[in-house]
Amino acid sequence: MKTELRRMAILQEIKQAQESISATKLAGLFNVSRQSIAQDIAILKARKEPIIATPKGYVFQNDDKVRFIITCKHTNEHTKSELNCIVDFGGTIENVIVKHPIYGELSAPLNISSRYDVNIFIEKSERYQASSLSDLNEGIHMHTINCETKTQSEAILAMLKEKKYLYDN
Repeated sequence: MKTELRRMAILQEIKQAQESISATKLAGLFNVSRQSIAQDIAILKARKEPIIATPKGYVFQNDDKVRFIITCKHTNEHTKSELNCIVDFGGTIENVIVKHPIYGELSAPLNISSRYDVNIFIEKSERYQASSLSDLNEGIHMHTINCETKTQSEAILAMLKEKKYLYDN
């Protein structure tokens, strides 16, 4: 398969996938190395294709969804509850963002969209004894959230407000 045709086929695979798709899986589908896939993805992203790399693989950012950014403040003990509030109402947590006094805005992809994803994230954090990015800023952090409808976004915000996770500077 010619390189450009492969790139278009990769783009279609990512667009049609119901969940993130790994470089390893794409490499197997197209009989190329993971490095070739990474290069193809980099070229597609340079062409402004809305592909997001997450710890679980690549996803296509659907522009039809409702997207918004929230600012939260809580301790690490409340992380699981905060994330569950979002996914329980159909939200996907795209990332976590903190503002650092020296480095500016730091962001990490999450792509958490179910309680299963939340549990995996929490288990990994505990297993590696990893500190949260929000620890850099006294628990203050932001998330980009996407969901299907405005009603879902309103329900997410209401639940986060009820639990007192939303940060009001």
